[in-house]
Amino acid sequence: MLLNMIVYGCYCSIDAIPWVSCYVQLLATLIDHPNDVTVLRKAWVLDNYLASNQEAVKLFDEISSDLARGSSLYLEAMYNIQRHYESRRNTHLSQLKNEYFKSPWAFFALIGALIVLFLTGVQTYFTGIPKACVTIFACF
Repeated sequence: MLLNMIVYGCYCSIDAIPWVSCYVQLLATLIDHPNDVTVLRKAWVLDNYLASNQEAVKLFDEISSDLARGSSLYLEAMYNIQRHYESRRNTHLSQLKNEYFKSPWAFFALIGALIVLFLTGVQTYFTGIPKACVTIFACF
């Protein structure tokens, strides 16, 4: 059915923009491994009625190899996805989420460690101040 939609979109009208083939190219760039198919299925982007996710990867590889590499309508979306993937901030936030926010106990331990670190800094700051300058009016 997907191939029929691609052919219909390409040959229905000469001036028509091939939306379906560009979308298939976008999906083919997103799908490299069976885990990618699983992620897209969980996000309700893709339905897989094949026997396995590996067959879906193979199908998109075969279909995308036969498509003309014309202008992609989803080029900006592909660029934004790649930029999001390469962002260091997103990488560190996802690592923090996966390591420290898996369970409530890990979260509370992180908060406790941050509080102890803050209080240690406050104690160090007040230890370095001369005793005469503890009150504001004593220093002036």
